[in-house]
Formats: sequence, C-alpha cells, structure tokens
Amino acid sequence: MQGRSLFGRRRSSRRPHWRQSRFVGPALLIGATLAGCTGVIADSGTGSGGPDASGGGEGGGGEELSGDFRGSSAGLRLLSVSEYRATLRDLLGVEVPGTDTFQADTPVQGFTAIGATRVAYSAPKVERFEQVAYELAGEVFAEGGRRQDLVGCEPSSSTDPCIREFLASFARRAFRRPATAAELDTYAGLVASTADPDAWTGLAYAVAAILQSPSFLYRVELGEPDAAGGEHLRLTGFELATRLAYLVTGSTPDDELLDAAESGALDDEQGLSEQLERLLASPAAQTALMTFLEEQLDLHHVHKIVKVPEAFPDFTPALAEAMAHEMYEVVRDVAVREPDDLLSLFSRRDTYVNGPLAALYGVPGPESANDWIPVTLPEDGPRAGLLGFAGFLASHSGAAETSVTKRGFFVVSKLLCREIPAPPGDVITVLPEPPAGGHVTMRERVEQHMSDPSCKGCHLAMDPPGLALEHFDALGVYRETDGGLAIDATGEIDGEAFDGARELGELLAAHPDVSACFARRFHEYALGTALGKKTSVTDLVGAFEDSGRRLPDLVRAVVLHDSFRLVSAPR
Repeated sequence: MQGRSLFGRRRSSRRPHWRQSRFVGPALLIGATLAGCTGVIADSGTGSGGPDASGGGEGGGGEELSGDFRGSSAGLRLLSVSEYRATLRDLLGVEVPGTDTFQADTPVQGFTAIGATRVAYSAPKVERFEQVAYELAGEVFAEGGRRQDLVGCEPSSSTDPCIREFLASFARRAFRRPATAAELDTYAGLVASTADPDAWTGLAYAVAAILQSPSFLYRVELGEPDAAGGEHLRLTGFELATRLAYLVTGSTPDDELLDAAESGALDDEQGLSEQLERLLASPAAQTALMTFLEEQLDLHHVHKIVKVPEAFPDFTPALAEAMAHEMYEVVRDVAVREPDDLLSLFSRRDTYVNGPLAALYGVPGPESANDWIPVTLPEDGPRAGLLGFAGFLASHSGAAETSVTKRGFFVVSKLLCREIPAPPGDVITVLPEPPAGGHVTMRERVEQHMSDPSCKGCHLAMDPPGLALEHFDALGVYRETDGGLAIDATGEIDGEAFDGARELGELLAAHPDVSACFARRFHEYALGTALGKKTSVTDLVGAFEDSGRRLPDLVRAVVLHDSFRLVSAPR
C-alpha cells in the first residue's frame, strides 16, 4: 500500500521520522534487547562453531543422542527473510518490502533453516527490522489505512478496554504464545502515554514495538521437562505449533492452531495429526514445501545464470526465466500439486515449454515466449528428467563451457548425500587448457587433471555423473560432438553402468540412496539441524518408500516422529 504513513513519510531507506520523537527510548531499548539475544543462542548450543557429532561438518545444533533419538538442541531460530515477510503479511494484511531490501539469509549445508539457528544480530539487521516495523505500522494506522479492520473497534480513548483486547490478540499471533500481563501492561502503557485522543498513534507505536520484540523475531524452541521423565525436553504446545506452522505453511500459526496448542490438543499424536492435515490442505503449504525443494534441488541457481555473449549469443535473461519457469512448474506438479513419486523427477519426460524452450529442445511448441504448453519429450530422445532440463544444465555450467565438476557434485552431494571434502588449499582446481591450436574433449581434460593424486579421489566420485551430461553444452543445447570430437558419456555409480543423461536419470530414480538422501535432508530441514552422517533415519526412509516416495507423506513421517517434538537440553 502506498501513501503517506502515520509517521509522516513514504516508504524509503531514509532514517525514519520517529527517531526525533519522544518514543525513541523504547525503540532503542528493544534494539538493545535484540542484540542481547545472540548470547542466548550461543548458550543453547546453536551458536557458531563446531562440527556435528559425527564430525561431518557444520551444524545447527544437531547431534547423535542416546537410543534412536536424533534431533535438535533447545534454542532459538531467527525468522528467515521469507518467514519474516509472510508473518508480517499475515499479521497486518499489507504489502511487505521485497526480499532484496533485507540482508540475505545465510544457508548452512544448503538450508537457510539450519543457518537460522546460527545467526548473530548485526547493527544493520536490527536497524532494518526497526525501520520496517515503523513503516508498516504507519501504513496500517494512517487515516484511510486498515486500522479498524485490524483492531476490530474504534477506541473512544487511549484507555478504551478494546485496546488491551486487541493487544492481547495481536501479541498472541505475533509471539506465537499468549502475552504476559507485564508485556500487555507495557504495550497498553505505550498507547496511553500518547497525546493522541483517539489512540491510533499510540496503537501504531505499540504494534511497531511488538514487531521488534525478540519474541516476534525469534522462533523459541527451548522445551520443558517431559512428563514421562525422559532425558530430553518436550516442546511446549505453542513451540510445537510454531515449528509445525513454519514448516508446513511458512508463516506464523493461525488462531485455530494456537487454540489447539493452548487446549493441549497437540500433546497427543491424533491432535497433532489433525492439525497437520488441515495445514497440508492449505494453499500456503504448496509454497512452503517448495522452499525445501528449491534449496535441495538448487532451483534458485537458475536465476543467476550468466553466459559469455560471444559463446552464447542467443542467451537472454528472458530465456533464463523461461528455464526457471519450466523447472519450478514440473517440480511443483510432482511434489505438491498432485503429489507423485518424487524421484520420478529424474526420469519423467512430461514438461512445459514456451517458444524459445521448444526451439532449444527441438520439439513442437508455441511460437510466442508468453505461451506455454505441456509436452512429452521423445521416448528415445537424449533428454529426460531434471538433469535434462536446460535450466539445470545451464546453471550448473560455467559462463563459457560446461562444468563436469558442478554437475557431478550436485548429483553426488545433493541426490546421494555423499560427502565430498574440500580440495587442499594448494591444489589447482582449474582444468588444464586445451593445447594451443588444438582441442580435446572435456573427458580428456578431466582425466589429465586427475593425474594429480591429490585430485583423483574426489574427482573419481564426482566426475562420472557430470561426464554423463556432456552431450549438453553450457546452455543445455544437445550436441553430438565436443569441438568436432566424439563425446563419451558413459560411466557407473555403485557398479551400475549408464550412458548419457537419460540413463543416469533412470538410475537415480531407482537408487535407494536417493530416497534415503531426501528423507535425511527433509528431516534436517524440518528441525533446522545438520545430522551427523552416522545418524540413522531408517524408519523415515521406510515410511517415505512405503508411501510411494510422496513428499506429503515424508512430511507426515517427520512431523509425527518423536524428534519433531523433543529437543536435547543445552550442554
């Protein structure tokens, strides 16, 4: 919503007008409180530093625990940028500044959900949260805004009883728990302290203050002693409602979920399952679950494609966006619209094309870039599944040539969950250049690179699946030869041979390690925790396989597992 706000300015990046007001004290106090929260995170075992329990890399508090329990440590999780924006939208019902106006989230092991357990506040973050809180509160409570819709009454004075009722209701949604009497006294006192006779200015300041509270900006997962006397802490009803809502809908719990938490309905599996099914049926669930797939499948990389114009004169930003559209639509179809076998993503031939993509793929299609149609790629063609999409091939290449390592690393690390150590610091990672005036294939350059013993181990694991995709250039266009030389796209994984992208995709669609990898990675994503590589997720893999490898059933298996409701005490 545009227009002049209650605080006398339009949205901008300038320092807001309220800094000169007499309410600057509470604002700065809240900012100081936020800065102090970083110590709490460190105390909870989720601060920066240290590998997970298996020594398998950075983690967000994950560890191997006694028995068959595996999960997260008690602590705090900062809202991600997407969670923050969705929560503000759902609380206020207004347009929220775009993601490019915030400091980007920091992923850990590929997931911002894990990175959120490790974030320390910086001065720019605090200032931006403060600025947005005042911008949005000003818009909502300005004359002509939606203040009456939000508050539900028109207060007759700054002490009207309906003000406290609104503050209690709003804070409950914002904090994901009932506000304490002391908190309500503070916010009601802020309203009453203004000179505005109709209380709208005071309410705007109170809402802005709530939106800067650590109780709003952090997801609390501290737990309480388990009534059954277990060694782990059990999330409270409100903490569990929060974890569930952000996983399935990407936003704050709604009133029905908070009511279920308050009544104790989430304490048993049936009540938790009923709320899970309700949330899975909501439109927001499709968007939220796509966030996991976007990060797990590197879909966001397609928005960053850069090509050398001399090598690829036909490449345009519009073509990159078409590639992105195809990938997102197919993944959305298989995973959330009409859930199917998730691993069919690597062998299916059904996709969508517009004019430019149809020309690139060599299939019939519309002439216009604005028209899209469903197509089935030729059964005997070279291209099938995610690894055959131009968006994947182009985004996992260099600006001028293909990258066997980028393509192979994706398959090995993202799909098979196999660890590839970083190269030693003194190793040259650039492939040798072709001889002057001559040409060699990418396979020959890779083989020459592997003649260095310090490179051979990692490249033997990574390069075979990357070489299988060499029939596609750095823009994803099919080619028979590389510089006039025949391409050898054969290889093997775990003794299973393949020749080319289509056979590799079929192998991966049937590979048990790919199922296990998806189950493990979604478990980590849901808990915001990097599990140790020795931690077993056999039961989750079994549930995923038994369901036909459908993503919603994996969500059910994870949410109803003890590790979703329990956390380990800080050490």
